[in-house]
Amino acid sequence: MRTLLVIAAVFPLVPLSGYSFSAPSHEAIAQAAVQMLDAPAKTKVNAILDGESVADAAIWLDRVREHYKFEEPSDEEEALVFGRYFPDNANWHFCNYIVGSTEYDFSSKYASNDDVVHALEKAIAVLEGSPSKMTKLQALRAVFHLTGDIHQPLHCITGYYDISNMKAPVLLSDVEDPKTAIEDRGGNQLYYTASQELHALWDLGLPRRISADVNTLASKLVVPLASQPEPPGDYHHWAEGWAGDSMKQANAAYAGIVYKSAAYVDDPRNPGKQKLEISIALPGGEQKYKADQQDRVEEQLKKAAVHLAQLLSKINFK
Repeated sequence: MRTLLVIAAVFPLVPLSGYSFSAPSHEAIAQAAVQMLDAPAKTKVNAILDGESVADAAIWLDRVREHYKFEEPSDEEEALVFGRYFPDNANWHFCNYIVGSTEYDFSSKYASNDDVVHALEKAIAVLEGSPSKMTKLQALRAVFHLTGDIHQPLHCITGYYDISNMKAPVLLSDVEDPKTAIEDRGGNQLYYTASQELHALWDLGLPRRISADVNTLASKLVVPLASQPEPPGDYHHWAEGWAGDSMKQANAAYAGIVYKSAAYVDDPRNPGKQKLEISIALPGGEQKYKADQQDRVEEQLKKAAVHLAQLLSKINFK
């Protein structure tokens, strides 16, 4: 699953050479979270940002992953150095648990040392003084961004398949080795029309129905923080619970899908290579599916903003 909540995610499409498609949701989540902070927490966050906007910080990790050419040479150099220190950072945005999973377990074969849970917890540790090649600013950017990603249901679940019969792909309930099994990359390879795929619907289409304007979307996510119950347990490990909850939401996103056929096609993003595409039918049709999932998407966006604010309020910045 290589892509929000975001959610990340949302709105008008932009060139692949630019920001991630999900930039507006990440920006809105982070802006809403910072608005919900009390003055002391906001001061600590702003001190690390040191003039960088919350919106820019929230999408930095996607810009690095997409090999975006930054406007300033110093920004480009920072991204290149970061990539050398953390060559697996593209894997930080998701975890590839199988459809049907309901909780994150470090001992699971579906967990990875470079998945979104591990990456988020490492970034928290850096902000609290743990030695790392990651700077405090980079760690804060990662916390902003990955808290969004982990609340996008299709960033925590992927479908694994038996495609021995390409005319009738079968969704599996278990695989021996997730690293070698055939999977749909969090819905990135599931097409409900000839050109529209499931992950982009959750990243872009569904959040856009709430608002295509970043500031308007952010305003919809702001609530009195004191009125919101905190996640249970030690905040250093909240990410594990968030991932498990997103898995449950993702199971609902996959429920009722009909897998019609599979094919390998030329990959426009990787010339000379092919990618798997699985043709699907959404339960009840496209419009009913969107309507049925709309409240789920909005709730996940709100959770992401609230949980990010709660986390930033708890972190012992050093």
